[in-house]
Amino acid sequence: MFTRTFRRFRALTAGIPLVTAALVGGVLTAGPASAVDTGEVTYKGTVTCDKAFPAPNKSVPQRVALDSDEDDAAVKVTGVEGRRARYEITKLEVPLDSNFNLAVTVTCKPPRTQAQVFTKSLPQADLTENQTIRLNIK
Repeated sequence: MFTRTFRRFRALTAGIPLVTAALVGGVLTAGPASAVDTGEVTYKGTVTCDKAFPAPNKSVPQRVALDSDEDDAAVKVTGVEGRRARYEITKLEVPLDSNFNLAVTVTCKPPRTQAQVFTKSLPQADLTENQTIRLNIK
């Protein structure tokens, strides 16, 4: 008899915190996280596969991709000279006036074999709207 009464009491009291929260003003929820101010910047520079894939590999850069967590962009390289090439990514949305890591992915292609990829994470800080950043990727 005592066990049955205790089970009923425990079942009845289990919902008290929810009822109390509803009567007091609702369940507390977190509001939206503070929005980060973002803006567009341009990244340009040179890229090489020398350090990631040293000789005798002879990899040539083919493509550069950047990811700022707010936006991502990828372009084919231009002006290939030896194992070095140029790239330019315009209008990449990035966090302004704050620190973040820019993820860089470079695709390199050695002669007569499959493409290879290397990645880097580069810290960026206090960028401003319409800023042009020269970034040489090695």
